[in-house]
Amino acid sequence: TDLSDALNGAIAANESLVGKVVAQVDEAGQLELRATGGSGVTLNVADVTVGGVAGIFGAGPGAGAASVAAATATEINTLSQVGKDLDAGDVIQFSGSRANGTTYEGTFTYGAANDGTTIGSLLTALGNEFGSGVTAALDANGKITVTDAGASPVTGFTSNFRLQDTGTTTSGLVGPVPPEQHRISTKIFDSQGAPKTLTVTLTESLEFNKWTYDVKIDGQRPQTGSLGTVTFNEDGSNRVFKPIEGVDTQIEFAPAGGVQTIRISLSGERQADPDITGLTQFSRASTAGVALQDGRMPGSLERLFVSPDGVIEGAFDNGETMNLARVIIANFENPNGLQRRGGNIYGETENSGTRNEELPTVTTGTQVVSGSLELSNVDMARELTDLIISQRGFQANSRVVTTTDQILAETVNLKQ
Repeated sequence: TDLSDALNGAIAANESLVGKVVAQVDEAGQLELRATGGSGVTLNVADVTVGGVAGIFGAGPGAGAASVAAATATEINTLSQVGKDLDAGDVIQFSGSRANGTTYEGTFTYGAANDGTTIGSLLTALGNEFGSGVTAALDANGKITVTDAGASPVTGFTSNFRLQDTGTTTSGLVGPVPPEQHRISTKIFDSQGAPKTLTVTLTESLEFNKWTYDVKIDGQRPQTGSLGTVTFNEDGSNRVFKPIEGVDTQIEFAPAGGVQTIRISLSGERQADPDITGLTQFSRASTAGVALQDGRMPGSLERLFVSPDGVIEGAFDNGETMNLARVIIANFENPNGLQRRGGNIYGETENSGTRNEELPTVTTGTQVVSGSLELSNVDMARELTDLIISQRGFQANSRVVTTTDQILAETVNLKQ
């Protein structure tokens, strides 16, 4: 079924929407059929195979749910989905991106004395802004096609139409209530630790439990996976993310500077990709956000910690912690047969036997106590000798203080 059949079929299924649905495209490049009640069906226009102006504006007057491709000569105000006619001077803004990532934008002023009143005149304005020698038209199915000067099709483009608020009319092209929209933003980092801003814009669709999403990184749309839909189950849990390129498509963004391509996975069935199940849809204010991201800026090692099981953990000044090494316990049949090598280091000998290595754990009865002294690395004789020397020094100093006090007392008595 083509795009027009699917849309008009959804409208015909709800009598309250017939004749009241209007068209809108949001900032994410999503084309929508807008109802005066504020709901909308969201469509992606990202290629010649996805859909176009005729598909989203609908058929001529009286067509109902029938699929009729709108001709370029069709008057915009005669389309069945236009709830209120455009007035002369109303401005339709359009913008989008080309396949190479560059953007274009322009305006179409409605009216016979202005840019025109037909779909064809709107497409002409689009083609003029898209680029020199480029022509925008409709194919036999009513979908947008863009061809270059050599009549070769241009694919991979996006288009975004919206009525400019002139204050003179409320057009059915937009409707009185905009679609529900939420924006999620977080910091991510490339392979060299440079920060970037990831923004995901979610826009409500007229189809129940479905939203569209638009992904941008530092204001730029990634090469793949940036546009798609997210569908929720009846209980509000996430069912599937579906990029326009297909379910298995990842978001891929190649930053400048020759760093590693950033890849983010949103697609996949709920059971196959548990990382996306945190996004839900409930009847309350949106709290959607990023709960966890493990990227960091470059950092320097600040501190070392040794856990009871021997893991040496490093703490960095960027907040990152990392396991660097682990202490291994070596048991010998004859520890007294080890060869002393100085600096509390012992070597294995034939007399000591072969070492038996094990990890320090509670089950093996061995643990590492960080920052503590034990007999194996303390010379008790030297420590006791140093303690006696310190004690003698303290005693000598105390006698000096006592003698000085007595001399001062005698001096005072002599003066008297």
